[in-house]
Amino acid sequence: MKKSRVPTALLLVAYGAAALLSTSGAVARPPASEQWLHPVAGGIALLVTLTLRGGGERRQPVLALIGLIAVLVGLPLLGGVRAHEAGGVAALWPADTPAAFGALILIWAAGYIGLSLRADRITRGIAEALAWAICATALAALIWTSLSLPLIYGLVALASPPPAVSIGLLLLGLRLFAHCRAHRPAARSEDVRVARIGVGFLIAVAFVTTLVTLVALETQIERSLYQQQRMTARNREQVFFFATERQFYDANALLKDQEIGRLALQAQRSTDEKIRRQLFQRIQEQLPFRVVRAFSARGKRGEVLAERGTLSSADAIWSDTRGKVQLEVKWEQGVPFALMRLQLELLGEGVVGELLIEQSVPAWEQLVSDTYDLGRTGVMALCGENAQRIRCFLSGSGESLRTPPPGAKMTASVEDALAGHTSPTWDPLFSQDEQGRPVTLVYGPIGPVGMGMGIAGNGLAMLITMDADEFYEPVRHQWHRILPVVLGIVLVAGWALRRIVQPLIRALRDKEARFRELTELSSDCYWQMDAELRFSEIVGKDLAASGIDTTRWLGRVVSALPLHADEATHAHAIEAAMQRREVFSEEVLRLTADDLQLRYLVLSGAPQYDARGRFLGYRGVGRNITRQRQAEERLRHAQKDLLRAERLASLGSLVAGVAHELNTPIGNCVTAASALNEEIERFDAAVAEGKIRRVDLSDFTAYVREAVHLLRRGLDRAAGTIRKFKEVAVDQSSDRRLVFDLNNKLGDIVGLLSPTLARRGVTLDARVPEGLVMDSFPGAIAQVVDNLVLNALTHAFEGRERGEIHLIVSPLADDRLQLSVSDNGVGMSAAVMDRIFEPFFTTRLGTGGSGLGLYIVRNIVQEVLAGTIDVASTPGSGTTFTLEFPRVTPETSAAPPEALR
Repeated sequence: MKKSRVPTALLLVAYGAAALLSTSGAVARPPASEQWLHPVAGGIALLVTLTLRGGGERRQPVLALIGLIAVLVGLPLLGGVRAHEAGGVAALWPADTPAAFGALILIWAAGYIGLSLRADRITRGIAEALAWAICATALAALIWTSLSLPLIYGLVALASPPPAVSIGLLLLGLRLFAHCRAHRPAARSEDVRVARIGVGFLIAVAFVTTLVTLVALETQIERSLYQQQRMTARNREQVFFFATERQFYDANALLKDQEIGRLALQAQRSTDEKIRRQLFQRIQEQLPFRVVRAFSARGKRGEVLAERGTLSSADAIWSDTRGKVQLEVKWEQGVPFALMRLQLELLGEGVVGELLIEQSVPAWEQLVSDTYDLGRTGVMALCGENAQRIRCFLSGSGESLRTPPPGAKMTASVEDALAGHTSPTWDPLFSQDEQGRPVTLVYGPIGPVGMGMGIAGNGLAMLITMDADEFYEPVRHQWHRILPVVLGIVLVAGWALRRIVQPLIRALRDKEARFRELTELSSDCYWQMDAELRFSEIVGKDLAASGIDTTRWLGRVVSALPLHADEATHAHAIEAAMQRREVFSEEVLRLTADDLQLRYLVLSGAPQYDARGRFLGYRGVGRNITRQRQAEERLRHAQKDLLRAERLASLGSLVAGVAHELNTPIGNCVTAASALNEEIERFDAAVAEGKIRRVDLSDFTAYVREAVHLLRRGLDRAAGTIRKFKEVAVDQSSDRRLVFDLNNKLGDIVGLLSPTLARRGVTLDARVPEGLVMDSFPGAIAQVVDNLVLNALTHAFEGRERGEIHLIVSPLADDRLQLSVSDNGVGMSAAVMDRIFEPFFTTRLGTGGSGLGLYIVRNIVQEVLAGTIDVASTPGSGTTFTLEFPRVTPETSAAPPEALR
């Protein structure tokens, strides 16, 4: 796995284990976590974890495990196994997950496994279509759940899947997309990828922005509506409560009238009808006639003393006793009314009877009849508990009292309100009416406000419900106003993004193309390393054709490449520089290939860091210089041959001079030998004739002595010339280091060169100090002087019959010497002088010039004699070469140049 996938896999495994264990009861489930620690989502998390394995996802065991988990998660959802039916293990497949999700999980597994086993075009197309369908379904489910669409649009018949399951299904779809991309045979063009990234980003931003906006708008509106509904309920509760308190207040005021009690006592002790009429008249005067439906004054034994109308036999919803007053709330024919029981007392007599008053409460009736603040579908319910029985009456309903069915969701809310609790403060509370339709519910007890600003429960509560469709009508209205605007903005933004991004993409593509062209022109490959300094990417041209197989480099460090045996130290040095995060350039590596031939590759690279400064690896370029090195090797061999030819040419010049020098003495010897031979023949003839005389013998002896003298002098001269030639030739063809006298050595060279110079009318004047002993290479000095003199002879006196060359040696400080060779020839221009030491540069190309003479001189002076050489020339005024070098050449491990070999 990639490093980035490891934390994701661990999180998914931990979530899956937590979801499954908490559902099965093995571990305690945190409060309010049913929607997120979902067992089906836990199974999906395990499936996603298995798909995160890179190479392992094609192995048969992994694919079999994916199929097994998919069947265990999805198949029971299709079969209808539900927790409330089977219990126990069936809790792993809750009823809140639609069967369609189980089918999608099984279809996903089939597509994933099929693509892993057979990655052809048809299978890949089917898998991509499945991925689109799964992602679209998951996104629709997320929108459906997060926006409460079933409530807002009254589609409660359609289930709302848990968010965790929808998110898991979305992850499955995305993993299937990634699996399809991994099996795509060729990468899409960059235009397509950039366009898809841009469109995907725009869709994602638009989707998230719209979703967040709609959720925020929905939350704000529904809270405002719910607060309005709560305020309506609170106002109605207060109206009912104050009307109830008014009943107690009026009853207590009536009890203060002792006359009613006195007349009631007299009516019990007397049968006089006049007293009963007085009692009736007194009660009639104290009670408001317009609200009293009936009353009845009764004695201690329950006998009727005075009455008007007939008291209702309707059941009491709620009753409350305060002192001598008992108040009952009753309901009859859709109208609430009150029944008050007042205990009549007299001082000294105690309880003398009771007064029952049944009267209408206008405030109660108005609450029941007026529904303008409840909306079209709003219903107010007043519930009370009397004799351990809960009874309720509804606004706008003429039916009898209702008793909430046991176990219903509404019943729990009624019981909670009667216990003194109120509905939630902010978020709406939803319940179901008798027809099963969703309604918003606000409830609370009716009673005085306590010290904690709460309502003291006294067994009487009020509930207000509103149909969810009407409650969310403002939300729908605002959504229908906003959505067209949002869609318009998205379309305009997409159009603007396209207009803006397309030129940028084209400019980026052009810049990248130019960069690629420049990279290809300046280098042969582009490479990249990871943080462990292993090659992760190599893109090159013509490397394989030249025998460099870079495909074997991936995953290797530099020292693990197929290097020449001598390159190990160099490779480790490069790795050490990369460990120090240094930039390196022009590092030449010698590589071996299957044909055992060397390949040369020049690497340059620089470290790469991310925005937070973390080291990512190295990135650089490489140049294949194999052909260049091979060409250099061939050039080196050609130069060696040319240098050898130049040396032989120099020796040839010496041979020509020696031949001319030997011509005179040897010719004299031949002439003397011929004359001596004639004299000997003449002397032999005289001896044979017997005419020899003493004077003839003396003349013959003198003649022979003179001839021998001439022969000896000529032969000595020729022998000296040959000896000098042998020494100079041996020195120039040898790289031996010797101790020698510079004057003698240069004298021999001048003696050999003089005949050649004399034929051209050029004189060579050498001035060398006596006794100047050097410890150096005599062959190198002879080669330098020979090349300089012959160069002057070739170039300096063109078009002239006579010329002079001066060779001067002068001692310098620091035990150094200066040797100058000057002529009075035609000189040279500045352009020629700038290139005079370049190899193969000559002004006599094709007429005897090779262009290597002065190149060899500079190399010998700098590399062998450890000195310097300068040239000064003016057209028409001659040229001077000035050499400076130490008398004793320093020891060096450098080999002599090819000119001396």
